Amino acid sequence: MLIDLTYVLSQDGNTQEETVALDMTHFRKSKGEFYKLADKSPVQVSIHHEKDQVITITGQCRVSLQVNCARCLKPVRKDLELIFTHRVDVLHPGEDEDELEMSLCIGDGKMLDVDQLVHNEILINLPIRVLCKEDCKGICPVCGQNLNEGACSCDQGPADPRMAAFQEIFSKFKEV
Repeated sequence: MLIDLTYVLSQDGNTQEETVALDMTHFRKSKGEFYKLADKSPVQVSIHHEKDQVITITGQCRVSLQVNCARCLKPVRKDLELIFTHRVDVLHPGEDEDELEMSLCIGDGKMLDVDQLVHNEILINLPIRVLCKEDCKGICPVCGQNLNEGACSCDQGPADPRMAAFQEIFSKFKEV
């Protein structure tokens, strides 16, 4: 969804408030890695023209992503509350990374791309690893069994015989 910034930029002190629906249905984290948006709320955006084409963009929304657990690959719903504030010089984006990212959201036609803005906020707020539960056991590297659902019959000994000595040392310190 695009918001026209013509009115806000026409005079210092102008403020524009909008509530817009998100058009995005998926979030692309990196090449080939897509997450479905399971739920999303409208984005509440307030744009204030301070002076000399410098604007402050504040806003908030909620999104829920369908991601996979980093250990067992089970689908997990991750809820994010996005609250943001950005200050941007529309005419002269600076060297600040935040301003450069925001300048990508504002096109040459002075339109604010709300979907791109929310995409950037999700990217910043999404944890590196999402787990289905804190003590997730993951999957067996040999047979692929989800170890949360039950143990497998695979040999869990060291795959490298050179590591057998370390395994022996650690097994002496295991609590019974």
